[in-house]
Amino acid sequence: MKKIKKLFLAIIIVMTLYFLIENFIYFYIDWLWYEETGYTDTFLVILKYKFLAGLIMGTIFIILIGINLYIIRRLSPRIVRFSQSNIIEILDSGVFETQSVKLLVLIIGIFSIFIAMEGREHWQDLLFYCYGQNFNINDPVFGIDLAFYLFKLPLLKYIYSWLIFTFIVIFISITSIYLFYKLIRYSPGNILTLSGKVKIHLSILGSIIFILKAWGIYLARYELLYSRRGVIYGATYTDVHVQIPVMNIMIVMALLCSIIILLNLYIKNWKIIFWSTAIYIIFSLLGGSIYPGLIQQFVVVPNEIGKEKEFIKRNIEYTLKGYGLDKVIEKEFPANETLSAESIYKNEATIKNIRLWDERPLLETYAQLQEIRPYYDFVDVDVDRYTIDGDYRQVMLSAREIAYEQLSTGDWINQHITYTHGYGLCLSPVNSISKEGLPEFFIKDIPPVCTTNLIIDRPEIYYGETTKKYSIVKTKASDDNMPQEFDYPSGTTNKYCSYQGSGGIALSSFVRKLAFARHINSMKILLNKDIKDDSKIMIYKDLNSRIKKAFPMMIYSNDPYIIIADGKLLWICDAYTISNKYPYSMPYNFREDYKINYIRNSVKVVVNAYNGNIDFYKNDPYDPVINTYEKMFPYVFKDMSEMPEAIKSHIRYPEELMAIQSKIYSTYHMKEPQVFYNKEDMWNIPKEISDTQKEDIKPYYIIMSLPEEKKEEFMLMMPFTPMKKDNLSAWMCARCDKDHYGDIILYRFPKKKMVYGPGQIEARINQDTEISKQLSLWNQQGSSVIKGNLLVIPLENSLIYVEPLYLKADKGQLPELKKVILVYGSQIVMEDNLEKAIKTMFNTSDKHLIHVTEKARTMEVMAGEALKHYEKAMEYMKSGNWSGYGDEIEDLGRILSGMVKGELKNDMVKGGLKNDKK
Repeated sequence: MKKIKKLFLAIIIVMTLYFLIENFIYFYIDWLWYEETGYTDTFLVILKYKFLAGLIMGTIFIILIGINLYIIRRLSPRIVRFSQSNIIEILDSGVFETQSVKLLVLIIGIFSIFIAMEGREHWQDLLFYCYGQNFNINDPVFGIDLAFYLFKLPLLKYIYSWLIFTFIVIFISITSIYLFYKLIRYSPGNILTLSGKVKIHLSILGSIIFILKAWGIYLARYELLYSRRGVIYGATYTDVHVQIPVMNIMIVMALLCSIIILLNLYIKNWKIIFWSTAIYIIFSLLGGSIYPGLIQQFVVVPNEIGKEKEFIKRNIEYTLKGYGLDKVIEKEFPANETLSAESIYKNEATIKNIRLWDERPLLETYAQLQEIRPYYDFVDVDVDRYTIDGDYRQVMLSAREIAYEQLSTGDWINQHITYTHGYGLCLSPVNSISKEGLPEFFIKDIPPVCTTNLIIDRPEIYYGETTKKYSIVKTKASDDNMPQEFDYPSGTTNKYCSYQGSGGIALSSFVRKLAFARHINSMKILLNKDIKDDSKIMIYKDLNSRIKKAFPMMIYSNDPYIIIADGKLLWICDAYTISNKYPYSMPYNFREDYKINYIRNSVKVVVNAYNGNIDFYKNDPYDPVINTYEKMFPYVFKDMSEMPEAIKSHIRYPEELMAIQSKIYSTYHMKEPQVFYNKEDMWNIPKEISDTQKEDIKPYYIIMSLPEEKKEEFMLMMPFTPMKKDNLSAWMCARCDKDHYGDIILYRFPKKKMVYGPGQIEARINQDTEISKQLSLWNQQGSSVIKGNLLVIPLENSLIYVEPLYLKADKGQLPELKKVILVYGSQIVMEDNLEKAIKTMFNTSDKHLIHVTEKARTMEVMAGEALKHYEKAMEYMKSGNWSGYGDEIEDLGRILSGMVKGELKNDMVKGGLKNDKK
């Protein structure tokens, strides 16, 4: 028996040591990683609050159990005798042995550890409670700042549910123990007998349970602001006028039950407790469920719009606030058909940047033309803008990453030491087409060949979207002491390099190597002789896990995009602050994993593709959630003013956020309660045909000038159609350039005017005899036609529609852009490229184009000269030089007169007015 006990003890010790060592290794690796990335403070704060949350809950549990067990120990007899009069007699327990006490203490200790581990999972609720920042918006029912609902209520609800469960378990357990020790007896004459002290103990526990229940009902009132009872989400007529008063009564009744239980110590009548509890339960069933249901069915529903009008208005208001749509600017868009050749060439920048390449065919083309080797891969294509040779251009680009599964030999050295990084990217304008129907490249090949002013000094990509394997860098080949990291292929040979950046964790000691060998579950890291003392191991190389590891409290975009900034390759990832606790705001299913009713794109995350450095830039200073995070972690976030201009010029409004907002606004643009209730003006996201399948149009980026603006800018756009109809109702845009970043404008079309939607344009294209004839011919010649995204392009106060057509051979994998369809008004043309389509549509010539363009450029020069004379005149006025002021005003008048008359003066074009008086 002793041997069995020793064996059992040894097993427990070994298992405990294994558990401690495993957790220490995990902690040690995390510590090294956070130290490498510079986020040690984040790691320590999270660790501290996890420990604090677990310690608090575990300690409270031990104290509560300990107090009650101490009372039992003092009240229980050492010897319990059998009683013939007790009809709920339990087996004679014998002596209250010391071993039993030890076993009980052990069980309590184990339970407290589990309670602590469960409690530590609520560390974020504890942080929110301590640091939550005010919204400065009060809810319309209780008049409390919304911060209470997002930051404080979750922790209070958890504490309540934990306490009520714990005290119920304690009450049942204590009662069972008292029964076991014959301190509670039930005689045949229906007489319940308790000792005085036992009665006090159980009465106090019962009273506490009812007090907790009252507190729980008090907290539950606030949850009515998420009610789904009525016609809208949030507290409605029945909740406010019936449910809340009933719950207030239930709070009072629960407190009265608590008092009655304590008074029974003196009254000594169990029937009072029984009947007061029974009345409370009956009232809870009737008043808490049945009565409000009857009011809803027979009072509210027959008069729904009258009763719920106020609450519908609240739901609209708070939903728009929850999704950041309360500041949408609405305007009218006439959708005229007044475009001319001059209008087209005045908007030359927009025309030059209409996207003809779709992501899917372009990705296939990149793969065929630019992967170079089988082990390279283009994951996706991103849209961005650059100033290229002085022009503001929309481009598409994709990073060239390592595809480890495509390596010819997948041994450990190749996977983790030799092939450590991707190399460079492809970048092409969105609308340029070669004679073969292929994209024209601004950046291509390995090493990168740039045909513009864009330069890449560091093309290596150690950290990317798909690089999930760890890498060991700064190693050497054991035979010739040369670097063995594959850099890039060069003809029939390969170039090798040694990593020179700051990324990675140094394997500078045997302890570190041993820890990582266990962490990655491979002894090769200990046995490989190419790993030196200054070698580094890179872990969490894929962006998603890397950013989440650095700061796990936000949700991150699944589509980070790569940019070129000051010769470096950087990744930008959008980070969202979300919540499902925003009162009255309609919930939305976000990525299947989250149900949200509040979202902000409050942070832009920048990751260096070479070093792995992570920078969090605070993008929305008005978001209380990100301000709360900043209070929790003051060293994590940088202000947007600290972001380099080379990076700031590439931030984009997220497509994912626009898609969510579009879905919400398709209903919540109806701000009048009567219209909203009747769903009179519901919108839909338009459908388009893609690969012969209908699917929702996704938000798309475009460079254009808004109707009231003269300068082109980069923005994200989404059109809307009426419910169950195909014509357009409106279009929404989110501005992306830094001066107006985040501004959302909605342009409504006239209700009495028919404006074609994407579905109707597709139908018209399919009905065009020439186009349909050509498509049928291509599909019958061993090729398939792929229809690209149909883009709705606002131009001045009109609309044009552009759809590219790709041709793909059945046996080939290289889609070619063969035709561009342009639709304007009642006209449809199909040409080899957009320029030809425009010339055909608007009957223009190159000579006319030059005339219009030159005129526009000359007017721009004249306007610049006018501004210079005005600014000079203001300087003279401030200095009191009235003679100089008069001369400048006179010159300004001449320029303005020339602009009005359309005079193109040679001296202006060449450099401005000649001033004889000067």
